[in-house]
Amino acid sequence: MPEPQADVQADLMAEAFGFYAENILTKDHFEAVLDAKLDARFAEQDTKFEGRFGNLEKTMYLHTWMLGILVVAIVVPQVQAWLG
Repeated sequence: MPEPQADVQADLMAEAFGFYAENILTKDHFEAVLDAKLDARFAEQDTKFEGRFGNLEKTMYLHTWMLGILVVAIVVPQVQAWLG
C-alpha cells in the first residue's frame, strides 16, 4: 500500500475512532513499554543476585587461602617424606 494512501486511511481511522485512536497500542509503544519493564526486572534480579552472591566471592577467597595453608602444612611434608 502506498504511503500517501496509508496516511489517508490512518486519518480516516483516527476520525472514525475519535478519542480512542490516541489510546491504540502501537508496536513502537509496546516495545518501549516491554523494554522498560524487562530492564526494570533485570535490574531487580541483578540486585537480588548481588545480595545472594556478593559474599560468595569473599568466602571463596577465604577458602582458597585455607586450602593453600592445608597444602603447605600437610601435603608438602608428606611429599617430602615420600621423596626422602
